[in-house]
Amino acid sequence: MDALDAALADVVLDPTALSDAEVAAAFSPLSPAQSAALDDWSFDAHQYADAELLSLSLAIFLRLSAYASLHIPEPSMKRFLLAVQRHYHPNPYHNFVHAVDVLQATYYM
Repeated sequence: MDALDAALADVVLDPTALSDAEVAAAFSPLSPAQSAALDDWSFDAHQYADAELLSLSLAIFLRLSAYASLHIPEPSMKRFLLAVQRHYHPNPYHNFVHAVDVLQATYYM
């Protein structure tokens, strides 16, 4: 298990790894226009701030009924997405923005 796997496992297995305040502050409410953008092939992940990208990712998983089918409570999904976002390296291309871009494109298809 590498360091990233260990860090993600800690967050998933230990809900106190990230405080409730950290999790709440990391996500932002989506506007109707932001939510509608998920259903458009011209979605541009680069125009969103980190908190919006986290909320857009969460919205996709919610729309796919991932919480119910995977038996994952929303707070755990939020912690997982935040941990993934925080553990991405600051690469110019393979970064969290790219991950959300690919997630949305896969969702849209």
